[in-house]
Amino acid sequence: MKINIQYETRETPWGGANQFLKFLKKNLELDKFYCKDPFDSDYVIFNSHHDLQKMQLIKNNNSNCKIIHRVDGPIYKIRNCSDKEDVSLLKLANTFADCMIFQSEWSKKSLLEICKKHNIDLPSQQYTIVNSCDYSLFNNQKITAKNNFLISTWSDNPRKGFDIYSEIDTLLSKEKYSNIKITFIGRSPIAFKNIKMIKPLKTKDLASVMSSFDGYITASKNDPCSNALCEAAQFGLKIFALNDGGHPEVCKQYQCSHILFDKFSEKEFDKFINLKNKKHNYYNSYKSYLKIFKNYEYTRTTRRQ
Repeated sequence: MKINIQYETRETPWGGANQFLKFLKKNLELDKFYCKDPFDSDYVIFNSHHDLQKMQLIKNNNSNCKIIHRVDGPIYKIRNCSDKEDVSLLKLANTFADCMIFQSEWSKKSLLEICKKHNIDLPSQQYTIVNSCDYSLFNNQKITAKNNFLISTWSDNPRKGFDIYSEIDTLLSKEKYSNIKITFIGRSPIAFKNIKMIKPLKTKDLASVMSSFDGYITASKNDPCSNALCEAAQFGLKIFALNDGGHPEVCKQYQCSHILFDKFSEKEFDKFINLKNKKHNYYNSYKSYLKIFKNYEYTRTTRRQ
């Protein structure tokens, strides 16, 4: 079984797709399933809008391979724009994709609504697999910090929750929160007064400092499956998250201590501060991906007999 991923990963701080696909590739290499040549692979995974023309070329020259579409978005909800780019992407991708993998049921529902609205045909094979991350890095089982919270995002898109982070920053000026420390790691379009700011860190560096925190805050909107949230949940941090996008599904999958809020308030923030960390669930999405490949392999073997 030979599997290729059509995505050029980076070691510099980058988006969630980069982090997740690095994790997936690492596991495939460890199990000796990874193949560098997509034209000699049984399965090729691509990530939404990346290299669509090349994917067509691969399918045309390697007709026996199965093309796995890891679906991102919907883009129009993330960028707060029209669905034109989503429509173009889905129409083209679905001409050669054999399978679609959604990152959350929220993402799946949103994208299927676009397909229905624009009469876009879909592959018969569809799965939902919540992201996970490198357990060799994000694996702390014992939280020793107290009232030290983390916010992280590589993107400075305003929809990453900066309006709410600004509210929290203002709240920290109150005397009652003098013992609360919050650190923001990443890119921000605004400067904070009370929240400590650190530039984006590489994955290993972020994992190494995560042990100094006991809670994680995210207010990103329409986020299909925040990889940063997955990292924090897998590390065992308690979660304070906007009840939106794929956030509820991530918290459920990892079974971590969490507060989901529909509207930020001091009362909800106080609940989060007083929330106790509990032992979380170790979740590995790589096994779910392997199951899909092995199901295909079983079908192929059965047809040969």
